[in-house]
Amino acid sequence: MKKALLIGVGILVVLVAVGIWFWSLGSVAEQSAERVTVVPDHPSVEVRRAGSGDWNAVSSETEVAAGDEVRTDATGQAVIRFYGRGETRLQEGTSVTVERAAQDLAMPMDVQLELAAGRIWSRIIRLFDLDSSFSVRTDTVVATVRGTAFDLSRTSVGTTLSVSDASVELASANGAGTPHDFIVPEGFKTSVSASGFGAVEPFAGTDAGSDWVLRNITEDDAFSASVKDSIAASYERLGRVRPDRPLAGLVSMSERLHLAFAGNDAPRLHALYIGRRIYGIKTLVDDGKSGLAFQEYAKLEQDLRDVLPSPDGAALVPYLRSETADLMILLHDVMPSSSMYRLKLKLEDLSQLLVSADAPEALFARMLATDARLDEASNLIASGQAKDALLSMDAANQGIANAEHDIDLMASSTTPERSHALRMKLQALKARESTITIRLTTAQNPPQQTTGTATTTQDGLAGATSTPSNVVPAPSDVTPPKPIGTTSTSNGTTQPPTQPTTKPPPPTQPVIEAPWDRITLSAQPNPIETGGMAQLRVTGSRADGTTGDLTARSSFRLIGTLGSLNGPTFTASQAGSVTIEASVVDNGVTKTARTVVQVNAAVTLQRLELVPQGSMTVVQGSSVPVAAKAWYTSGLTSIVTPKTSWDTSDPNIGSVSNGVFSAWVNGLGTVTITGTYSEAGVTKSGSAVFTVTAKSVTAAQ
Repeated sequence: MKKALLIGVGILVVLVAVGIWFWSLGSVAEQSAERVTVVPDHPSVEVRRAGSGDWNAVSSETEVAAGDEVRTDATGQAVIRFYGRGETRLQEGTSVTVERAAQDLAMPMDVQLELAAGRIWSRIIRLFDLDSSFSVRTDTVVATVRGTAFDLSRTSVGTTLSVSDASVELASANGAGTPHDFIVPEGFKTSVSASGFGAVEPFAGTDAGSDWVLRNITEDDAFSASVKDSIAASYERLGRVRPDRPLAGLVSMSERLHLAFAGNDAPRLHALYIGRRIYGIKTLVDDGKSGLAFQEYAKLEQDLRDVLPSPDGAALVPYLRSETADLMILLHDVMPSSSMYRLKLKLEDLSQLLVSADAPEALFARMLATDARLDEASNLIASGQAKDALLSMDAANQGIANAEHDIDLMASSTTPERSHALRMKLQALKARESTITIRLTTAQNPPQQTTGTATTTQDGLAGATSTPSNVVPAPSDVTPPKPIGTTSTSNGTTQPPTQPTTKPPPPTQPVIEAPWDRITLSAQPNPIETGGMAQLRVTGSRADGTTGDLTARSSFRLIGTLGSLNGPTFTASQAGSVTIEASVVDNGVTKTARTVVQVNAAVTLQRLELVPQGSMTVVQGSSVPVAAKAWYTSGLTSIVTPKTSWDTSDPNIGSVSNGVFSAWVNGLGTVTITGTYSEAGVTKSGSAVFTVTAKSVTAAQ
C-alpha cells in the first residue's frame, strides 16, 4: 500500500512537472512599457513639472510627462527620449516644453514639443501609421515629421530648420492647412522670421561640417542601431519559434492553451506569438534556410487570412500592427541583393493587409513602401551601386504615381486632417525623389576629364579649350567627306576627276548595335484588382537618347505570391503590392529592372443606403426626396438614385417613384419604402420608414 502511494505521488509530481514545462513553452516575458524621459548629457539640466513654479535639477534619467518643461544652462546638454522611437537633443541654453506625449501599443504616437529658445536636434524612427506624428512648434512655425532627422533653432531673429534625413513638413504656427505648408527635403534648410518664410536652400559647407551637425549624425547612427538591438533582444527574450526545432509542435499547442485562458489579454498575446514566429522565420533566413523560411511564412500568411475577417481578428490588428512595425524597423537596411529582402517585402504586404479595411491607412502603408524604395536607392548610391539604385527608383516612381492617383479618388471619403496628412506625405515623397534623382544623375555622370590647349581667360586665369577625352565630336565638328568622283580645287569647289575611279569599294562591315544603357519595366494598368491582369512592357534606353521595346527579349520573375506570370502578363490573385523583375541579356551583360504592381481588393457593391432629404415624418399630401447611396468594399460611395428601382410596403399610405416619396392625401400611419440596385451581378436593397400624419396633427405640434 505504501509502495503504491509512493508510486502515485511520483507520477503526480512528474505530471505536474511536465505540465509546468508544457505551459512554459507558450509563456512570454512581460514587455516593459516605453516612457518619455530626459537624460542629462552635461550639467546643468532642470525640469519644471506641469502646474509647478519650481525648477528642479536632474542628474540621472528622469521621466517627464505632457506639460513638463526642460531647460539647459550655458553649459548643459540633455536628451529627451520618446517611447524608444525617437530622441531630441538639447544644446546649451535651450528651453523645451513637452506639450503632448501619448502612445500605447494599440494607439498611434502623438508627440509635440514647444521650442521656447535655443537649438535642438530630433531623430525619429519612421512612424508606421497615418495618425502618428512628431512635431516641434515655435512662435512662428510647426515642423511635423513621421520619421526623419532635423535641426531646429530659435533665436530673437527667428527660426531656422535644417533637414539631414528624409523630409519635414513646415507650416505656419497658426495651424496646419495654411497656404504656407511646404516640404523641406533632406540636405536643405530654410528660415522663418517676422517678415515671413525664407527660401529653401541646400546646405552650405559650414552647415554640414559643424561640430554640432557631425556629432548628431554620429549619435543618430548609434540611436538607430540601439533601437534595432533593443527590438532584436526583445524577440530573443520571447524565444525563437522555428519549424526546424524538435518542440515546434508542442510550442504551438502550448500557445493555443495560453490563448484559451488569456481572456481580454488574448489579442496582445496572440500578436506576440505571431511576432516571434516571424522573427523565427528571419533567423531561418539568417541561417541560409530560405526555402523552409518562406514555406513557414506561407502557412502564417494563410492563418492570418483565416483569422483577420473574424471579430478576434479585428481585436488582433492594432497589436499585430505594432509587432509588424518593429520587425520592419529591424529589416530597414536590408538591400535588394540580400536573401532577407523577400521577407522585407512580405512584411510590407502584411502591413497593408492589416489595414485593408481602412483605405487612407492602406494608402499610407503603400507610401511607406515607396519611402523604403527611396531609402534603398539612397543607400545604393552612397555605396557606389548606381545601376542597382535605378531599380529602386523605378519602383519608387511607380509608387508615387499610384499614390497620386489614389489620393484624388479618396479625397471626399476621409477626414480633412487625414487627407492633409496624405497629401503632405505625397509631397514629401516627391521632394525626396527629386533630391535622390539629382544624386543618382551625378553618380551616373561624374565630371569628365578633359584634354586640350591651355588658354587664358579675360581675368588672367588659366583655362582650356578642349573636348572631353571620352566624347565623340558632334557631326557639325567633322569635315564632311567629298562626294565620290570629285576633286577639290584651290578655291574649294569640286570638279570631275581626270581619271576614272577603278579602286573597288571596301567590303561591307557588319553593323554592331549600340548597347542598351538601361532598361525600365512598366505595367499597365496599375493598380489592378484581384483577378485582373496587367501587361508588362520593357523599354531599353541608350546613352544617345534612343529607345526600343525589349519586351519580347525579356524574361520575367515574380517576387511574392500575390499572383502568377504568363510571359509578360501578370494575373493578380490576392490584394497587396507585388514586385516583378524583368531581365534582358545585352551583349553578354544581364540588365534588370523592377516595378511594383498594386493589387487592390476587387471593388464590389456592399450595401445600399436610402438617405431621406428631409423629415421622415410627412404631412398628408407632401413629398420628400430620397437619395440612394451605393457603398462599395473600397469604402467609396456613389449616388445611384436614377438607377434604383423602388417599392412601398403599403400603397394606400404613399408611393415612391424616381427617388421621391409622396404621401397620399388620405393616408395615415407608417410605411416602409425599399430601393433595389444592381451592379456587376450584385444586387443590394435598402429601406427607410416614413410616418404620415394628418395636417391638423402637424399644425397642433
